[in-house]
Amino acid sequence: TLFTNNKASVNFYSQPLRLRSEAVKSVNNGPPSYELLNYDPVANNSAVVISGNARFTVLTDRVIRMEYLADSSDPTFEDRPTLAFLNRKLPVSKFTKTIDDNVLIIKTAKLQLKYIIGQPFNASALSVTSLDSSSVFKSWYFGEPNHGNLLGTIKSLDLLAAETLNCTENAGKYVHDVAIPRRICLCCHTLFVKESLHCEWGLISRDGWSVVNDSNNWALTKGAEWWDSINVDYHDLYFFGHGHDYIGALSDFVKVSIGAGRHRHLSIAGHIPMTPRYSTGIWFTRWFDLNNLDVKDYIAGLLDNAQLSKILPTKKPIRCSVFTLPIVSEFVLETDYVERGFPLDVFVLDMNWHTKYHWGGYTLDPHLFPYPSDTFDYIHHLGLYVAGNLHDDDGVHNTEERFVSMCKAMGLDPMSTEQIPFSAVNKTYVYSVEDIVLQPLPFDFWWIDWQQGGTQGGCAGGKQNPTIWTDKIRVTTPKRQGKETRGLTLARFGGLGTHRYQVGFSGDVAGLTWGNLAYQPYFSMTASNVGYGFWSHDIEGPNNDLELYTRWLQWGTYSAVFRSHDRGMSGGGCADAGTCSIVRPWNVPLPFYNANKAAIINRATLTPYIYTAYRQAFDLGVSIIRPMYYYFPENDMAYKTDAKGSFSQYFFGDDMIVAPIVTRADSNTQMAKKSVWLPSGTWIEKDTGVFHQITQKDGKVLTKDYDITEIPVFVRAGAVIPGIPVNLGDTTGLAQRQYSTLVITIYPGATKGNTKIYEDDGITTEYLNDKFVWTHVTYERTAASINITIFSVGSYSSFPSLRKYIVRLVNNNPITAATVNSQRLFKNRYGGSGTTSFEGYEMTAILETAEEPTSSTVSISATYPPVDDRTLSGLAGMIKHATLSKRNLDDARQTPGSQKPVGGHLMSLSSSGDALEYLATLGPDVFQWNVNRIPKLYQDALRELTNGTLPDPIPTPDQVLMTLYLDSLNDHVLCGTSNCLTENSYYTTVRAEGYMPEAQTPFTTPLNLYWNGVMTGQKDNFVTTDPIPPQGYKPGDYQNNGQVYTRSDADKGLVPLQLWYKEDVNDHLTIATNASIDYAKANGYKLLNNTLGYVYAADPYEQRLNYKASSRMAYSISLLKNAIN
Repeated sequence: TLFTNNKASVNFYSQPLRLRSEAVKSVNNGPPSYELLNYDPVANNSAVVISGNARFTVLTDRVIRMEYLADSSDPTFEDRPTLAFLNRKLPVSKFTKTIDDNVLIIKTAKLQLKYIIGQPFNASALSVTSLDSSSVFKSWYFGEPNHGNLLGTIKSLDLLAAETLNCTENAGKYVHDVAIPRRICLCCHTLFVKESLHCEWGLISRDGWSVVNDSNNWALTKGAEWWDSINVDYHDLYFFGHGHDYIGALSDFVKVSIGAGRHRHLSIAGHIPMTPRYSTGIWFTRWFDLNNLDVKDYIAGLLDNAQLSKILPTKKPIRCSVFTLPIVSEFVLETDYVERGFPLDVFVLDMNWHTKYHWGGYTLDPHLFPYPSDTFDYIHHLGLYVAGNLHDDDGVHNTEERFVSMCKAMGLDPMSTEQIPFSAVNKTYVYSVEDIVLQPLPFDFWWIDWQQGGTQGGCAGGKQNPTIWTDKIRVTTPKRQGKETRGLTLARFGGLGTHRYQVGFSGDVAGLTWGNLAYQPYFSMTASNVGYGFWSHDIEGPNNDLELYTRWLQWGTYSAVFRSHDRGMSGGGCADAGTCSIVRPWNVPLPFYNANKAAIINRATLTPYIYTAYRQAFDLGVSIIRPMYYYFPENDMAYKTDAKGSFSQYFFGDDMIVAPIVTRADSNTQMAKKSVWLPSGTWIEKDTGVFHQITQKDGKVLTKDYDITEIPVFVRAGAVIPGIPVNLGDTTGLAQRQYSTLVITIYPGATKGNTKIYEDDGITTEYLNDKFVWTHVTYERTAASINITIFSVGSYSSFPSLRKYIVRLVNNNPITAATVNSQRLFKNRYGGSGTTSFEGYEMTAILETAEEPTSSTVSISATYPPVDDRTLSGLAGMIKHATLSKRNLDDARQTPGSQKPVGGHLMSLSSSGDALEYLATLGPDVFQWNVNRIPKLYQDALRELTNGTLPDPIPTPDQVLMTLYLDSLNDHVLCGTSNCLTENSYYTTVRAEGYMPEAQTPFTTPLNLYWNGVMTGQKDNFVTTDPIPPQGYKPGDYQNNGQVYTRSDADKGLVPLQLWYKEDVNDHLTIATNASIDYAKANGYKLLNNTLGYVYAADPYEQRLNYKASSRMAYSISLLKNAIN
């Protein structure tokens, strides 16, 4: 029953506890440790200056440790690791020390410290000034208030709403400071808990400095293994003087430097660990009594349609965009991630997995899981990982399966013992729970869900609390047990230093409100200021506000950890009342279903981008959620994000500004208004392709309305965003897989760019031994070509030997020619290996390689018609929003042109995306002509909705007559159909000559087009009503070119259509407008026929719509208005 080291078969419990650390593999030069690395808490002697009761340690050129002993009789300074600071043995920064008039002066390259020798630390005795004239930090004195501190984080959001993160203001606040009765089955007891918020100030400040007070922290034993005692220093302060180099401050707190041959891991506080890659993916959990069948049903589904149809919906209606639909019973849509094509990576079993004798438990409930290996093997077979919920405070009862073995380890008599109480200070108890009780269970990691009262388990409270300790133990256990798997836990924050024990569980959301949603991005990004930027929040929604649920999911897409969960609101008494919350993203009507699914798939596709940001957190201490002020510290707008959701925005990794929607949509337009501050530079709006070139020094505030399907994301111009494909039928366990295909998305706005994609085995700590790969992507481009180079550096055992690449060029013309390592690619309408294609809905050119060796450089070249960023800006938004607008109106049969042969601009615009994909295969001329008409279609579509008019669209239906001209061939042609316009798309449009009658109207005759079959300066297109082609001419490739009236009195507003001719260039000119007639006369044309027929001088088809103002129409209009701004 005891854990056996799988490498050396060492029984840890047969050794004295003090020797256990000796079984740990040494990773660096520090003492053996169960922490991620073997940190060394003792600074290099050369970095230390002692002056009486004061000691100063130069840790970096901008970080100085300042200690003072109250008792001069004991000159022992604190050299043990503390919970916050584990490693002080860093390379010695250059500095000088002098004494001038009883003042000790220490100078680094950036800072100057002055201390009056023999004085206790006070405002006059201790100060630091800046030696960097460019830094905003100027000076500091002991005890100076830090008014500009940018704050840190707190324990969790349990029972809290938008709680202040100011540690002075929340100092007296405790959570769970009440008697909580617990009644589960036969158990009934009362637990009194009281715990502070463990609030920590930020490591950064607008004042340019911060001080971490470690004086009251707990010091740990050798190797940071166990509690020891309170810090012996009277004052133990860490001064950070980085000015507004916020990333530099975090990097000094948690950093790594590159040495010759291998990494030298250097960190004051310990590194943010690389969690398993699957943690970047999609998590699901629910507080529900799931059994073996339920688990399989949630994941892959078992009920067929006949069974589902027997379940009736409840009667309670729900608010759904502009319609009202009945909510479907939660049970109806139990199934499932696989069949619905929703990605899933982590399945978390809430507390119901264990027996019900007590609130906590460590034994699988045999009623739910009679054969546990069958269920868990099934989950693992699908590539998923499983976490289990724990409430440690109950201790280990005699109802637990491994109680006897636990008693034996503790030296207790199992016959006379009913319960082994929880302890966070008894090493034997803690390790025995991990090795004897938990290790045999089939879970991959644990979710610590107990509220962890500050003094529970024998803790002193404050810095010594069970929250940080259970976090630490769960994350460091794999290394202690001799495993190479990475430690991972889902748990609350226990104070500075918890960044080493990821990921964060923010607790049960206090309420499903817009205010709580608005607070979470602010809360998450601010936590990055103490290295704890990997919070995981419950994602669920109320059943009467599906918009709120979708917006919560979308925020989750661009959060550090995506986890669907409810704390019990999706079941219970609400089931009969029809008021249960929603935790399954498909259990909503279609508009929200589509938005939810798109958000989750979007998260899955970004796996390489997110995982690379996880590596950056390990290397630099900079979390994936980054406040705007990290990059624009001198701009006041960068600090405008607040707890109420104003300017709720942040950097997501290096290249994306994300501004999640956290406010309700307008009840009329169904669009949510959002103001986003865009800093100076060029940014491309991801959903619309709008090109924002911000030239103002202070940036610009963009205010627009967003649809439920949209998440405001702005990508840095020229950025390279790596991703993976998500294919229907293959959506489980994607995050943990090796990248057999990489999607490389290149955004416009730069002539060159690059990125690095981090890769490793995703599960072990071998990355600490240089077992990883950086895949480099670089490109250079002109307006009409791009050259891309891809190569990988490094190695690890499971790195793919072959890989496909899918290159996506955003806002680009279709590729006309492309090669991969000199091998030609071929056009294909539907894409595929070794092809080029075009995605019209996204205005994106696509290039797909075959499998290429990762050991060799991949060189990709492509050419295309010249790209004008201004011309293509926003075309994707026009097409997407037109599609959404049309579908909205289609539901009520209100789309202009859908019922009568009038209108149709909106229909034409929404059809453009798919049409462009087809036209991209035909050639650049016809494609470009259709691209050029999109802005006018957009304006006409907007006009036909906003003005209530339906003018005849161009070019279809076939009503307008358009004169075209090609200068190189001296040829004019009159087109009355889309076929004619498409055939002559390389001609220049001159003007509309008039409007034709509809086909089969009385008193009409066909208008025919003939041509002479030559492609020289004598080419001639001849448009006439004569049914017989002239000698030397032949009919065009299409049957007709429209029709004209034969009588002038056939209708009002008719003008004659005339035929003119110029002999020296052999050009026939068919015209009707005064402007064209004046042109013919001025350029030597002769009139051949003054009345071929009659056409309308003005558009006769413009009609007024007979619709009443409605939310549906307002929604469609708002969609179009916000497509491109």
